[in-house]
Amino acid sequence: MFSAHAVAHIPTEDSAYLSAYEHLDAIVVQLTAPDTQQMTHSQLEMLIEKEGRELLRRLLQAHLDERSASTVNEKVVGADQKERTHRHLQTRHLETIFGSVQITREGYGGPGLESLHPLDGELNLPADSFSHTVRRQIAEACSKESFDEAIETIKTHTGATVAKRQAQELATRAAPRLHSILPTAALCNG
Repeated sequence: MFSAHAVAHIPTEDSAYLSAYEHLDAIVVQLTAPDTQQMTHSQLEMLIEKEGRELLRRLLQAHLDERSASTVNEKVVGADQKERTHRHLQTRHLETIFGSVQITREGYGGPGLESLHPLDGELNLPADSFSHTVRRQIAEACSKESFDEAIETIKTHTGATVAKRQAQELATRAAPRLHSILPTAALCNG
């Protein structure tokens, strides 16, 4: 919940949010430019949608960057009951409705042990590179239209990029859940 009494926060040079503030400033400058003053409302909507999505992507990236800085102060023990003592930074890609972001997180491993990433659990990240929201939107679009149309819908209405094969895999995995929600829905017909 947002407070009605929030105070504007001006980021410092080392703030994770500096890029988002700079982009917001650039949007405002662009909106006040003489050329933009001549745009129709449709042109303005398209401009603000595109630049607004990039602003939202930068805000998400900044938040993830802030959370990436944290480390675990307790022992990291896997389901195999083995402690992970070796720490290393690893980066992974996540395709979101705002566009692509990178998540740098501390990995905990050891000789012969699979690395664990506590931040992945905190963020409830999927095993692959598509956010849960992108996965849901692909599944819903595929229940109504062909794979090619669904991919175009996602591309047009979000910042996500999904290849046809990946859309097919995501829709197939979502099919049991989707059919429980939309029992008469047919998955993408190709």
